[in-house]
Amino acid sequence: MRKFFLLFISYIPPGSTSAVYKKHFDNIDRIATLPEYNHYYICVIGDFNLPNLIWSENDECKLVPLSINSDIEVILLDLVFISDDLNVNLSQTIPLLNNSEHHTAINFYISNYNYENYSLYNASNSLERKFNSNNLNMINSHLNNINWKSEFQNNNLSANFIKFRNILSDTLNNFVPLVHKKLNSSPKWYNYRLKKLKNAKNLAHKRYKKSGSLVDYTFFCRLRKEFVFLSKFLYCNYVQSIESNLKTNPKQFWKYINSKRKSVGFPSTMHFNTNSSSEPVEIANLFAEYFQSIYNSTSTDGVDDNYLKSLSSFIECYDFKINIDDVFKLLSELEPNYKPDILGFFPIVLRHCAENLSTPLTDLFNQSLSSGVFLDD
Repeated sequence: MRKFFLLFISYIPPGSTSAVYKKHFDNIDRIATLPEYNHYYICVIGDFNLPNLIWSENDECKLVPLSINSDIEVILLDLVFISDDLNVNLSQTIPLLNNSEHHTAINFYISNYNYENYSLYNASNSLERKFNSNNLNMINSHLNNINWKSEFQNNNLSANFIKFRNILSDTLNNFVPLVHKKLNSSPKWYNYRLKKLKNAKNLAHKRYKKSGSLVDYTFFCRLRKEFVFLSKFLYCNYVQSIESNLKTNPKQFWKYINSKRKSVGFPSTMHFNTNSSSEPVEIANLFAEYFQSIYNSTSTDGVDDNYLKSLSSFIECYDFKINIDDVFKLLSELEPNYKPDILGFFPIVLRHCAENLSTPLTDLFNQSLSSGVFLDD
């Protein structure tokens, strides 16, 4: 049964060549036929600008088009491509903006998909999990009742990992609500007094602009001076706090450094010797060339040959197993972070439920080691 939903929005300008359409539909077909997306519903909706084109069905087609504008003749301007096992209803509705002659406002409803079944790792950036001690205890109790041996019935590491992740996802959906994030536009060093002073300063400035009075201007200048002084004072304390906590909280330090940067990420173009490139593959080759120039592969200075031989035989040994106590210890020592990691797992959940999660994780690690297979995830 499919559990997740991928929604793509497309636009192809009028008069585009057939090569543009072919590349676009080839990409859709490639995604729809990939094994790792078998548990995904796929929907592509957009403006394709194909007037008077007659669609011919293909039995091998993974995605079925629904024409929104199809009164008398087939006009494939706005299209919805859906997975063949999705039930979609399209109907005209009252437009929020002025209606277009060629683009009718529609209701788009999928009748056989559970909209509340948010996945573990694709929740909107405007939403976050509302954890508390009560629902963490309920998660732990629920996981305690799961028979992981019966869940991991085969030796397919990838299938078992997906099973593990889906169980955690369903557990979070059942016990931990999703709430809208409280957006804070103020800098980190602002406190209640500074925010209140800023509001008073802005009101005083509006009053002066409206009246032009010298008294109102003097009052505004006094508030502005107080605001600037307090803001600088709090900022200096904030920076000193980051410096003093650098060893214990390096994440806060780098978050501050990144916030001061004008650009985020790697440079668009990288240079090495006389070569430069902005293509990812060529950039990787430039790094490889650099590392080859400074690395001596024939040098084994300071390394005992017997140690290298023993290390080689150790690597070839498939009897190595991870101990469940070690996994439990590592999970218990995780930082109680309420934000998901890159895979969508919440450290606070892994730590709180370490006793019940150490068994399946140990099984997955050992299955990976014994089979010599390492997941891309």
